[in-house]
Amino acid sequence: MIHSVGPVWYGGSRNETGLLFRTYSSAMARAREIEARSIAFPAISCGAYRFPVSLAAEIALAALIEELRNHPVPESITLCNYNPAVHRAYQKALAAHQESK
Repeated sequence: MIHSVGPVWYGGSRNETGLLFRTYSSAMARAREIEARSIAFPAISCGAYRFPVSLAAEIALAALIEELRNHPVPESITLCNYNPAVHRAYQKALAAHQESK
C-alpha cells in the first residue's frame, strides 16, 4: 500500500493543482520503486478536502498519462470512484483526453 495525501482546496490560490498532480506522480514513482504491477487510486482530495471533482479528474488523468508515457509501469491502474458524480467526472475527463488525441 502506498499512502498518498492530496492537497486541501483553498480556491486554487495555493498551487493546489500542482500539488495534486505531484501527488499522483509521486505515488507512481513509488510504485515503480517497489515494482508494483498494479496500483489503484481513489479520487484524491475530492472528499473532505473539497477539491473540485471535474478539475481533480482532469489532473489525475493528465498526471497518470504523463507518467505512463515516460515509464510504462505499473501494468494496471485502477481509478476508484466512490459515487456516480465522481465517476461521471472521470469519464468526461477521459473522453476529453481521447478526443484531443
